[in-house]
Amino acid sequence: MLRGWKEIADYTGLSRNNLRKLVDDSSFPAVKIGGTWFSSRHLFDAWVEEQIKESSQKTTPEKPVKG
Repeated sequence: MLRGWKEIADYTGLSRNNLRKLVDDSSFPAVKIGGTWFSSRHLFDAWVEEQIKESSQKTTPEKPVKG
C-alpha cells in the first residue's frame, strides 16, 4: 500500500502535480481517506498496462480486410 503523495510519487516516478492531474482527469487508482491519499502498487501497475493497451489500440492502424 502506498500512503501519501510522497510514497505514490516515489513509486510511480511522477511528480505530485502530475499525479493530481491524473486523479482529476482519469481513472488513476488513488483515493483520499481521512485526508490522506492512498494507492496500490498492484493497481498502479495494472493501470499503466491498461493505458499502454489503450494507447497502442489508438495508434495501430487497422488492417484492411481482404475478400
